Amino acid sequence: MTKHPYRNTNIVLSILFILFAAIIWFRKTDGSGLAQTTSLRWAA
Repeated sequence: MTKHPYRNTNIVLSILFILFAAIIWFRKTDGSGLAQTTSLRWAA
């Protein structure tokens, strides 16, 4: 199977976009208890 650099780049950009959106969502919900416990779990 031949590799397609353009398709690989699209996959990487999609993953980065999802991670970026997740970080923004976690920052928005940082005031709730769920986000705080999640932050503590990530820090530990």
